[in-house]
This record gives sequence, structure tokens and C-alpha cells, in this order.
Amino acid sequence: MMKKSPLRQKSFSVATSCVKLCKKVRMKQKDFELTKQLSSSATSVGANIEEAQQAESRRDFISKLSIAMKEAYETRYWLSIFQEVEYAEDREINPILHENEEVIALLGASIKTAKKRLQS
Repeated sequence: MMKKSPLRQKSFSVATSCVKLCKKVRMKQKDFELTKQLSSSATSVGANIEEAQQAESRRDFISKLSIAMKEAYETRYWLSIFQEVEYAEDREINPILHENEEVIALLGASIKTAKKRLQS
């Protein structure tokens, strides 16, 4: 079995951390609206990265990674709201935010590289 790339590993880690956080929040605050939003965006990042692995063309690959990037930014937004409304402590949210920023940086680098290869 081939080892997953750092991007795939980190996006999976962010997704699972967000799902666990949402589960905890739903038990305490009974909030299903915001937790659904965060769960959806966080899990969509990795799903789009996985889809990109089976892209039909370089343009399709770039498109899937660009969607993943948008979802990662949305994940950052929802995590920031969770932090602001104190759904969880900073010590719980900050590591997820940090890892999500790493995912954003890796996605940006991957998209940039793919676009350069598309032009050559």
C-alpha cells in the first residue's frame, strides 16, 4: 500500500478533528446548524483532494484542488466562529486551525506547481 502524501494525511487529520469537535459541541450546546457547516467543509477538503488523484486531466486536477482550497478557507471561517462563540477552548481549536493553515499552504503550492506544468 502506498503511503499517503502529507497533504492527504493533514486534510484527513483536520477532517477527523473537526468531526470529533462537532460531536462534542452537539452534546453540550445542541447546535446542529454550525456543526453541520464545519463538518461539511472540513470533510469536503479531503474528499476533493482524493477526487483530484483520479483527475481526467491536469485542468481537472487543478479544479479539484481549487475546490479543496475554497473548502479549507471555509473550514477556517467556521473554526473561527466556534472560537469566537466559545464552543470550544482555544487549546482545542488552535491546533486544528494551525493544521488547516498547513493544508491551505500545501494546496496553494500544489495548485501553483500544477499550473506551471500546464503551461509548459
